[in-house]
Parts: sequence; structure tokens; C-alpha cells
Amino acid sequence: MASFADSDIGGVMIAAYDEKTQEIVMIEQFQVWYGKKTLLLPRWGKKEDCSFLVSAQEELLEETWYESDDRREMTQIYSSPGFFSQCTKVFFAFNPKISEKSSEGDEIEETIPTKITLTDALQKIMNGEIIDARTICGIFMLHYYIMNTSR
Repeated sequence: MASFADSDIGGVMIAAYDEKTQEIVMIEQFQVWYGKKTLLLPRWGKKEDCSFLVSAQEELLEETWYESDDRREMTQIYSSPGFFSQCTKVFFAFNPKISEKSSEGDEIEETIPTKITLTDALQKIMNGEIIDARTICGIFMLHYYIMNTSR
């Protein structure tokens, strides 16, 4: 039986949440396979030269211009267990701020950073407007965490 150690940890995803405004930092990006723009949580493959946490923070900065000092690893998810072993590590970041650093990535040209309330994100999931499975999972996990954890 394969274990987590045997899986392909292919990526990181980060849900950044502003506790004051109750907003999630997301990106709007055209997805070829969907044939339309979609709302997504920032995510990408783990960068070889840094940790998963640093990879997640860099992805948040590259795609949204936001950063946070309050971030933590939550869990890992498998997109299609039984079909392939790729795993995504999920991180949460709290109270993100627009960065004064410049992003070294080139992805920002292809994405539109946006903030929506957690309530609106949940509604968009239920209306079929947010359709990416990993993003849906991350939003529901964030919602559960906020509702069941005192910070």
C-alpha cells in the first residue's frame, strides 16, 4: 500500500483570509479546459529550492501581490486518489497585506487578483460559479477552520 511519503507532492495551494473584512484573496484566470475565466485559490508546483511553506507564500505574492506573516500548513489533499498520486499541500494565511516587495514571477500578467467575502465564495460554489475542485476544497476547509477555531 502506498503511503503519503510515496506520493508525488506536486503542489501547494494557499487560502489567504482577512479576518477584519472576512474576505478571501483569490485570482481570476482563464482556464483553457473550462473555456472561461474562473476564480481560484493561488496554487502551483513546489519550488525545488525552498520549503512548501515558502513556495505557498511566494505563489501568493506572485499571483496576488499579497503576503502574510501569519500562515500555516493545514493538510494535504489528493486530487484523484486511485487514478494518480499527486498531492497538494494546503496552507492558510491570515490578514494578508499588499506587499511592498516586487514579485519576481511572471504569472501576474495572466491573473487578476480579487478579494471576495467568504460568504460570497461559498455562494459561488453552490451556484456553480467556482468550479475548481481544489479551490472548493480549500474554501470549505477555511470556512470549517474559521467556524471551529478560536484565534
